[in-house]
This record gives sequence, structure tokens and C-alpha cells, in this order.
Amino acid sequence: MNSQTETVGLGPSLVGSRGLRASVSLLPGYLPGLALAGTITACAYVCDAAFGVPLMVTALVLGLAVHELPLGKAYAAGIDFAARPLLRAGVAMLGAGITAQQIAPLGLATVLLAMSGVAATLACGILVAKALGLDRASGLIYGGSVAICGASAAMAISAVLPDTERNRATTAVAVVGVTVLSTIAMVAYPLIATALGMSDHQAGIFFGAAIHDVAQVVGAGYTVSDLAGETATIVKLIRVACLIPVVGGMTWLAARSVGAASEGAGRAMPSILPWFLVGFVVLSAIASSGVVPEAVLDGVSGAAKIMLVTAIAALGCKTSLTALLRIGVRPVLMLVMPTLALMTGILACLLALPDTF
Repeated sequence: MNSQTETVGLGPSLVGSRGLRASVSLLPGYLPGLALAGTITACAYVCDAAFGVPLMVTALVLGLAVHELPLGKAYAAGIDFAARPLLRAGVAMLGAGITAQQIAPLGLATVLLAMSGVAATLACGILVAKALGLDRASGLIYGGSVAICGASAAMAISAVLPDTERNRATTAVAVVGVTVLSTIAMVAYPLIATALGMSDHQAGIFFGAAIHDVAQVVGAGYTVSDLAGETATIVKLIRVACLIPVVGGMTWLAARSVGAASEGAGRAMPSILPWFLVGFVVLSAIASSGVVPEAVLDGVSGAAKIMLVTAIAALGCKTSLTALLRIGVRPVLMLVMPTLALMTGILACLLALPDTF
């Protein structure tokens, strides 16, 4: 697989009829690494059930520990598969949990508020990265994780960026950082909403539009009331749906720059739209159609979560602690500043236009 196809998609080795046959023939080589990532994932679920430790963080930490072991090359192919293609498949399957029927009742103003928050936070992440002397990829990963849906967004964005040691370390830090900030927000934001005298509906919009991870959004919302919990969850789904234009836009920009080089060298223009974004849209459309039983859609969403946890475990296996230590203290600012900007902006809109929301 060359570096250009790695930037924008799976490349010819994993798509098409010949690629599919080749992938099947390579399956035995994937098994040791997949089994290792799967074992880490199972351990993470046990820790979550027994101690309430966040899945993503546990899987990442265990993966980082495994990286320090002398495993040998037998595990490399399966770990690489879990960290990229399996991750992309999981992102595609997230679409099964988002329907037009869930979003429509909130009204246009709430949808625009959530989407504007995503766009502004992404811009903030890029600007802060530039101010701190970090590259644009770091700004996109940190900003996107805050703007969209926490750890899942960090993983989805990293799936279309070059698979470098720096980007893997940045993604790992983003996963831990947004989980910590989301947990703090789950406790603090309901207190803020109560202090400001917000209605349950407004509080739900606030939580859904400003907290990073889905689990903490749900936790904060139902701490206040059922109405706040339901509203927060749906608003959060709007932000999750923004993965499509955000990741699609990043892929288009990558394809544009790579395409210019490809044309100059006489090579074919790479694909602009990744298959996993197409899958996301298709599954969301199927879920919205109502023809598939809800139990099946819930099963697909559950499988997507397992795949994402497995992918973060594989990412940990590919990431050295030394690389993480080289990241330094700037990621703290990269996560905290967009978080504060998002919270402040959402609150300002809700308080300035109480009759609109």
C-alpha cells in the first residue's frame, strides 16, 4: 500500500474483487494481531463492567502496555488491520444509530446551533494548533474530538490522515483527554445549567451541543430529567452526523493535494469519497426508512462500538510511550481551549435567544 492511498482510503489492496480475494488469502496472517486486539477489548469491557472505567481509555492503556512487550512481527498485520480498516468499518456502522426521525423534532434552530458549534470548534482547534506551533493534523484531531463526538471522532479523523507515529500519539492523547474533560463536564454542566435557571429542554441542548463523548452526554442529561436526557442525546446525534462532512472535507483536501502530485507523475487520481463515509450515509438512510427492525439496528450500533474499542486497542499497540511523552503539555491547551470556547458559545446563544430554543 503506498502512502497516497493510505491518506485517502484503503487503496487497491483492500478493495475490488482482486483485493478482496487477496485480503481473504491473507486472513490467517491477520489472526494473531486481531486475537490480541480482541483480548484487550474483552479486558476493557470487563474493567468497565466491574469498575466503571471508560472503555476507550482502558483499551488504549492496555494497548500501550502491550506495545512494550517483545511480540514479534506475527502480530503486526492483524494490529494494522484493526487500527485502520476495522476502525473505518466501525465508523461506517455508526450510521445505523442516526435517523432523520430523531433529529427532525428539534427544529432548524437547534440543528444549526449544533452544527455551528462543530464548525467553530474545528476552526478554534486549527487556530490554537497554529498558535502553539503544532501541525494542522494535530489541530484537526484535537479540535475534531472536542467538536464532534470525543474519542470516536478522533479515531475517525485519524483514519483519513497519514498513519504516522506523530498522528498515532496525538490520537491517543486526544482519546484520553476528551474522556477526562467529558467526565468533568458531566458533573459540572448540570450545575451550571441549574445555576443559570435553564429549562430542562435548554439544558438538554446545552449538554448535547457542548459535551464531547456520547456516554457523558447521556449521563448529564438524565441527571437533570428524562426530557433533558432525551434532548441531549438527539442533539449529540446531530454532532455525530457531522462526521460525514468533516471527514469528507478532509479527504477531499487530501485527495486534491495528492491528486495534483499524481497527475504530475502520470498516476491516477485517488478516490475522493472514502467507502466508510458512504457506508455511514447508507446505513443512516436505511435506519431512517423504518424497514429494518430496531433490534437489528441496535445490534449494528453495538457491533460498531466493539469495533471502535478494538481499533483503539490496536492503536495503543502501535504507539510507544516515548512518542506520547514527546507530545508535551501543549495538548492540554489544545483540548481545554476549544472545550471552553464551545461551552461559552453554546451558553451565549441559549441565554441570548431563550425563545428560539
